[in-house]
Amino acid sequence: RDGFRCEHFGITVVEAMSAGCIPLVVNRGGPPGIVQHAVTGHVFETLTELVDLSHQILSLPWDDPGLSQMRHAAMNASQYYTGTRLVHEISQVMGLAHD
Repeated sequence: RDGFRCEHFGITVVEAMSAGCIPLVVNRGGPPGIVQHAVTGHVFETLTELVDLSHQILSLPWDDPGLSQMRHAAMNASQYYTGTRLVHEISQVMGLAHD
């Protein structure tokens, strides 16, 4: 779409979330499927939205309750993407898993 090449998954987004970062991802490729807007981070369409979201986050104190809640939600959500789960799902697709 729009001639952009996009990352199909977004492992750097997951790694950032696991460290408690609040991700801001463009609504293209795989990262919007990882980030739940306004819960585990933010998804934006335009540069103006990115600037506005960045300003909102950076203008709040580090210990703001809303930011803390989003950080914890991001860390929790990142735990879904484990190597064990990936191996299990690939094994299921290949017919090797026994549930």
